[in-house]
Amino acid sequence: MNIELIRKLKEYFFISIGTLVFVLGVQGILIPNHLTLGGIGGLAIISHYLFNTPVGLVMILLNVPLYIWGYHIIKKEFIFKTLYAVTLSSILIDLVQGINIIQTNDLFLGAVFGGLVVGTGGGICYSQGGSVGGADIICKAINRKYGIGLGKVGLMINFFVISLVAFFVGPKTAMYTLISIFISSKVIDAIQTGLPTKIIFIISELIC
Repeated sequence: MNIELIRKLKEYFFISIGTLVFVLGVQGILIPNHLTLGGIGGLAIISHYLFNTPVGLVMILLNVPLYIWGYHIIKKEFIFKTLYAVTLSSILIDLVQGINIIQTNDLFLGAVFGGLVVGTGGGICYSQGGSVGGADIICKAINRKYGIGLGKVGLMINFFVISLVAFFVGPKTAMYTLISIFISSKVIDAIQTGLPTKIIFIISELIC
């Protein structure tokens, strides 16, 4: 079998695993605890809380214009992988609606565990050159076109989403959502720098 094909299949396999983990974090932890995501997913969840719309369907509808816009600006491979991850996550999020992995009266715990699981799923996708969030297309496209840093654009997008959460859902939800976003971003960074692999290696060395 062609080596390049094997590499592609491996990447999409891990993107699928990361997407599944992401979905479990969203529908199994964040939504049962009435929390949201940042970016486009956050807008979809706000719509769900306000109008009971399907989270996955709204995610797809909001992301379609981003794919069209980003296709001519950023790398096609990133677009295709993100299109796959977001489409798969949108379908799975609506399919597993109602699943409840962790529901607690302590919103802080919900934010922490939600951030950990969502960040793990997102980190796996990032490590394979894709993303589960359409907002990353905005970040990369603006960075490429105008030279504005990815972090600055992402911060502005999340500030906008958190502001909407505070206004429409409540300041308490916005505060704990901010905690969840912070934790998930740190987990994503750790996975991209290979930290989990290093930790497993150190533990295995100690055991041996």
